[in-house]
Amino acid sequence: MPIFFQVCFCYLGALIGAGFASGKEIQLFFGRFSIAAYPSLLFAGLLFAFFAYAAIEIVRKHNLSSSTEFFIFCLGKRLGPFLLHFLQVFLFFSVTVMIAAGDSLYQIFFLGRPGVGGILLCCCLYLFLIRPQKGMVMINTILVPVLLVMLFSLWHKSIDFQVINQCWQSADCFTIGNYLVALFWSLLYVSYNFFGISTILIPFGIGSRKKTPAYGGFLAGILLGALLFFGALALLSDPILAEGSPMPFLALAMKQGVGIVFYGVALFAAIVTTALANSFTLLQNIAPLGRILFLTVAFLIAYRWDFSGLVSFLYPFTGLLGLLLIFAICYRFFTS
Repeated sequence: MPIFFQVCFCYLGALIGAGFASGKEIQLFFGRFSIAAYPSLLFAGLLFAFFAYAAIEIVRKHNLSSSTEFFIFCLGKRLGPFLLHFLQVFLFFSVTVMIAAGDSLYQIFFLGRPGVGGILLCCCLYLFLIRPQKGMVMINTILVPVLLVMLFSLWHKSIDFQVINQCWQSADCFTIGNYLVALFWSLLYVSYNFFGISTILIPFGIGSRKKTPAYGGFLAGILLGALLFFGALALLSDPILAEGSPMPFLALAMKQGVGIVFYGVALFAAIVTTALANSFTLLQNIAPLGRILFLTVAFLIAYRWDFSGLVSFLYPFTGLLGLLLIFAICYRFFTS
């Protein structure tokens, strides 16, 4: 497969994980702002596109050869290693979020016992981590087109323009303060997401002589902005259901009867993809026994905590620290 599509699919697959494909992220970061969220959703898509392009180009132009070199180049010899160590901690807990999401999905979809879905997800992760780079490209190539079709099919049935028009007519949606706060939360959303998956993009810039990988990342960011926009429209069409469900898109699929089985399988695959992306940096050079131990500890933590609680605490906090990285990328991209 051409490198352009490899980057595009891997970037999208890493971003469209449990939080996004379930609707929980959109509800958490943008649901409270109603119509005022829509400029910030488009803004987030542009930021995703720019930072993917900038990160790959920094690696390519300056002949960087690893994530460590990238972080040191952008943030300096002291702050770079510190933030990279924090990223490793974040990636570990992100894997626990994905395991908790897989278990939550299994319980909702199959009415199964707690823990079974998490064990199945850990087994899938271990298989793909045998050859992580090849496994990541393969699963994203299959997953992303299928998931996009399912999401748009669901949103097409779910969007209710009468409800949306009622919100347009509400004056409290259009305060300047609402827009500014929504823009800040969109920046946090981009910050924590990009901080977590930046190491996935770096290998595509190593040794590259052309801008093709950077263009693939840019296109993926634009596509994600469109997905955010239409996904938010679907959630706004039924705000009570969206707010009350741990996985709003799955609740909408069950309500509308739109390929529930197919969507459930695609959502589980999205969770696997993001978990694989998050564990790629941590486990690619670790022996098989170490990978088993890692997944076992992550499963035990996920089993004790619920998916919604992990997302609500971990994502916004990491977004604040991730601002350091994205500001540093901006500085290095425009000044070097």
